[in-house]
Amino acid sequence: MRDKLGRFIKGHERPVEFIEKHRSRMLGHLCSEETRKKIGLANSKPKVEVKCDNCKKNFSIWPSRASYFNKHYCSNYCLSIGTFWKKGQKAWNKGLKGYSSGLVKCRMKGEENPAWKGKEVKYRALHSWVERELGKPSKCTNCGVTNLQGRQIHWANKSREYKRELSDWIRLCIKCHKVFDRVENQVVLSF
Repeated sequence: MRDKLGRFIKGHERPVEFIEKHRSRMLGHLCSEETRKKIGLANSKPKVEVKCDNCKKNFSIWPSRASYFNKHYCSNYCLSIGTFWKKGQKAWNKGLKGYSSGLVKCRMKGEENPAWKGKEVKYRALHSWVERELGKPSKCTNCGVTNLQGRQIHWANKSREYKRELSDWIRLCIKCHKVFDRVENQVVLSF
């Protein structure tokens, strides 16, 4: 029986014509007799009694699960206790200071780094390396001006060959660096 909007009223049976017309949607895919027997046999197997590996409580599961899994747990709580959070277990990250500052950074420094380029290093990377190794002093080596910061002071290469040698670098202010780069003979500067 239906109401004014065409919906079925709760408690009343649906008409036979409706059931026959919509049988495929209501029952899912139609199966052959052979498949129905297989499904019936699979569902007819009794559950197996198994003991929980954590709390030692008996519970029942399907035989396929009993043979597939090595360990059996009666609940998600027992699973989490039995596998992940054991009492007194040491944490995997205990003693580590972090991924970038821990053991990995120590191994990856300098020539041990797989990305180390050696003599084939580019201009910017070489300057960054010198800055890391020699630091950022605030005094010009040539004129002696102090309290220089950031772009006011640069690392300059003495031999102009950009070698990876720390003794081949000097710290110059902008003015001295421009003079140094313009002059072919380096006699003008007093190092």
